[in-house]
Amino acid sequence: MQIKKKIIERGLLGKGFAQDNTDHEILRLVVDGKTTKVRTKLSFGSKYKDYGDTLLDCVKKQLHFGTKTQLVRLIDCTTRHEEYVAYLRTLGVCL
Repeated sequence: MQIKKKIIERGLLGKGFAQDNTDHEILRLVVDGKTTKVRTKLSFGSKYKDYGDTLLDCVKKQLHFGTKTQLVRLIDCTTRHEEYVAYLRTLGVCL
């Protein structure tokens, strides 16, 4: 499976993530106007235009998902921001 980095970025920004540009592009989840500890890194490098299984697994773990299907649902707007926040709370992730 491959997903374009731009699609991942656009999907997460639409789900309440905010950009924190450093040497890597860090996207942090914002809940009720506050930045949380939930974050993921997206590389700036030109060789990272498409994210394959290895990089998707990294993003999946950083966002506390058990499966890539859950990640894809968040990216493609099947899962709403509120549903994702509720999911994180059931896991006991500090928001």
